[in-house]
Amino acid sequence: MVKFFDGIGEELSLWVRHMAWLEASPDDKSPSRADQIRKDGNELSMPGVSAAHVLDHLQEIGPAIAGHVITHAEIAAWQSNTGIELSAWEARMLRRLSVEYLVTLNKKDCPPPWADAPYLKPAKNTVAANLQSSIMELVNL
Repeated sequence: MVKFFDGIGEELSLWVRHMAWLEASPDDKSPSRADQIRKDGNELSMPGVSAAHVLDHLQEIGPAIAGHVITHAEIAAWQSNTGIELSAWEARMLRRLSVEYLVTLNKKDCPPPWADAPYLKPAKNTVAANLQSSIMELVNL
């Protein structure tokens, strides 16, 4: 059973880290990566997860509150206000995901956590056009 929960935790972690990576800007002057990807004409997508309800809870609470990791007290208050009872694993996972979100959000220059995202792979015609352009430049030397 532990391996099952570990696997789900890794899926959730990848999703949250990738969300933070998308929301971050590579520097203080650029738009977020998500905005740039949309500007380039690509659609955003996220990796699949088995326990999407945990992500729903995280989004409702907020992955961070005032730039800080969500606390167990804030999670407990959210539970009390919403009437939703979390398991101990879910509560710990929400806190862990909040930490991972903030760590990734604050890394300016890091590779995307979800390297297989379709919008991160250059389109075949773009690669072909770049190759053709490079060959033409070499021919004209």
